[in-house]
Amino acid sequence: MEATAWVAGDWELLPDGLRVIGNDIDAPPLDNPESEEELDHDTPFVEKLNSARARQRIITQREAEELLAVVHCDAYWDAFHRDEFIEVQRHKDRSLFGGAVFVKISGCFPGTTVDHVAHCYMNFKDRAKWDKQMDGFKVLNHSKGNDLLYSVIHSPPLSDRDFMVFHTVLRHRSRSGLMFYSRSADDAFY
Repeated sequence: MEATAWVAGDWELLPDGLRVIGNDIDAPPLDNPESEEELDHDTPFVEKLNSARARQRIITQREAEELLAVVHCDAYWDAFHRDEFIEVQRHKDRSLFGGAVFVKISGCFPGTTVDHVAHCYMNFKDRAKWDKQMDGFKVLNHSKGNDLLYSVIHSPPLSDRDFMVFHTVLRHRSRSGLMFYSRSADDAFY
């Protein structure tokens, strides 16, 4: 069952996910992907993200809308890094996700296109040419615009660490930007 494009704020889901960035993906759909309809809508968004249950469900339109509300509220974020091209902010609540980093990153790359930057960052073959720390990218499943993405980070002298995330690609309605939204997925999907 393929997704139709839904809209959250000014952002439209690209139902083909990481395929639109040139990745050759032949991944089966998830069996019965759990969506947010089963969740408590009264629970604050960040608390839902911090729950084990969130890692068992795909990203939906409602979640993207709630994400945008958090992203656009400056009271939640501390500046981490800022220069003329990129801004990185970290969520103020450092206890979330067991202390893992919860960030938002925005960038401006003059002299190039949105599609080129997206290709360099999320096309697995292209990224392998320059990124020596993160590799092993595999899309295990694709359902309703969500790619279940596995990857490995190498950060010597620490041990390698693998990641499992639900990943979506959204395009700004003005076609002036792309948003990648990734959220942890349960390791049981692997």
